[in-house]
Amino acid sequence: MTRISATSEGMARRLRYGMPAGVLSFPLTSFRDDGSLDLESYLAYLADQLATAPGAAFPACAARRPA
Repeated sequence: MTRISATSEGMARRLRYGMPAGVLSFPLTSFRDDGSLDLESYLAYLADQLATAPGAAFPACAARRPA
């Protein structure tokens, strides 16, 4: 039997309660042409997503793409 970490349990609980509350948001990561993170653009997009009061938001982690 696999033990679920406290962090995973907390995430599962937030998801369970967030899903019925509204649409889930999966914000896209913004990158510049050179492959670096466009943090200003990402934060503006995320703020727009959060303004709609989603049931939950799932920011994705992305590695810098190779040059």
